[in-house]
Amino acid sequence: MKIILRIFMLAVLAKNTWAQDKAGNPVFNGNKLFADVKQYVDFGIHRTATDGDNKTSAWLKNKLDKLGYKTEYLYFPVKQYFLESSSIKVRDKVLNVFPLWPVAQANVSLNAVLVDADKNKQSVSGKIAIIRLKKEDRQYIDRLEKIDRFNYLIARHASAIILIVDNDAGQIAALNTQPGASWKIPVVQIAPKDSAQLISGTTASLQIKGSLKDVQARNVIAKIGSGKKEIIVSTPISGWFTCGGERGPGIAIFNAIAEWVSITKPPYTFVFIANSSHELEDHRGTHVFIDERAPKPENVRLWVHLGASFAINAYQKTTDGIKKLDAADPKRRVYYSSNMENTIHKTFDNRSITQLKDVALGELSVAKKYGYASYFGFVGPDFNPYFHTTVDDQTATSPKILEETALLIRNAIELELANHL
Repeated sequence: MKIILRIFMLAVLAKNTWAQDKAGNPVFNGNKLFADVKQYVDFGIHRTATDGDNKTSAWLKNKLDKLGYKTEYLYFPVKQYFLESSSIKVRDKVLNVFPLWPVAQANVSLNAVLVDADKNKQSVSGKIAIIRLKKEDRQYIDRLEKIDRFNYLIARHASAIILIVDNDAGQIAALNTQPGASWKIPVVQIAPKDSAQLISGTTASLQIKGSLKDVQARNVIAKIGSGKKEIIVSTPISGWFTCGGERGPGIAIFNAIAEWVSITKPPYTFVFIANSSHELEDHRGTHVFIDERAPKPENVRLWVHLGASFAINAYQKTTDGIKKLDAADPKRRVYYSSNMENTIHKTFDNRSITQLKDVALGELSVAKKYGYASYFGFVGPDFNPYFHTTVDDQTATSPKILEETALLIRNAIELELANHL
């Protein structure tokens, strides 16, 4: 029986794959994928439960409905901060700042003396303290509560903290939050390119305006098929800014795989999950999905996760600034459970991607902790210069990179399912 099923599936997949690749508007066409990235960027800011996030989930649900999926929203409560404006004025310069989440104080109007806490050992009490995180602090970047010198400033009654996170683009690179994190004083980030304007001993004016609201975030869940074993395909949909390179490729390829599955109809039940709240509380949307809607680990044949920045251009730092290269970043990674090793080697050997065995990153690290043992997923390189910045838009990727990557992922899924019926 298994042999018959395998032959059937190989024939069906081969027939439908050929038809798609030869048609005038194939499912995995690069221009079509790029159009989805651009549409996602055009929705605007994608922070959890904002207008841009809600427009994204409605757009995805509508696409999946039209493909024949049974869809639903999975709602969950979030206390969200809605920023209206934020700046710091030093002498005659007004500089942009970005509050560090979770925000406890919606509105701030503060005049105080600046002190460089990395250089000066003087008292920080009542002052705005400046602290820097370097690239080698990467392991702590989303876990500031573990940094002693950060906690020291709060304990010594600084009135506020200005955080400078080093990156090659010189931009504000927003930081994700962890469960239980909180700050007793205002903490804001400033772009490294603007940090020279922060003159220690000078009085500065910090102004922040916004509102804290209890709102409903939502994931999109879509199902198709009637097989006893289930395949999960997931991608995050939320992020700090427009997230073109960070989220866009995952969402575009998620859409394409969903369309491909609706056409080929492999003998499984497919569950597509688009999670919000990625940037909050260690991927809160994934926790909610697993706790409330996910199939049990023993019923899941495979989990495929389309993470951050895995189909973007490579960048090179030069004396003239950052140069974008016309190729996918070779430092991107595919990580996988050991039982996927044969499939991963066959699909990705001799490709510009790093393979990580028995590793789970991002939202799949959450799934692995819950007992999901058969998986592979994708994530971009560390220190992408535009990661979590306001300038991360659709220009971070290209139709060529998207199409090449999407076809590789389709091939990996196809090979894995055909070989293990």
